[in-house]
Amino acid sequence: MPPSTLNSLEVQPEQLTPVQRDVIPKMLAARSVLAIAPTGSGKTLAFALPSLRIARVAASAAGVAAAGRLHVEGSATPAVFVVAPTRDLVVQSGRVLTAPAASLGLRVVVLYGGAPVGPQVDAL
Repeated sequence: MPPSTLNSLEVQPEQLTPVQRDVIPKMLAARSVLAIAPTGSGKTLAFALPSLRIARVAASAAGVAAAGRLHVEGSATPAVFVVAPTRDLVVQSGRVLTAPAASLGLRVVVLYGGAPVGPQVDAL
């Protein structure tokens, strides 16, 4: 991971959790990964950090607007899509991922059901 991404988390590589140390290199090597770990073990960042890094590399190759949107044939396209089972987890994931995404020139948009669609579409 670029130092700016780890700095945005205020964490050093030696401070990564066991699940992060195991998952991140495999994800960066484009391997399929299944990880089971307790709540609070760092699974969100274990999967999201390499996903964001891969998205940044792909975006750099494809050309990215200043707003951090990957442009394909003139339309903005999500570079990473994270699904969570509850609104609380979606919001929590959004909070956790905002700083590392910004350090890579990407942005996070949180969407969930049961809320007005208009503002969420505008956020995209």
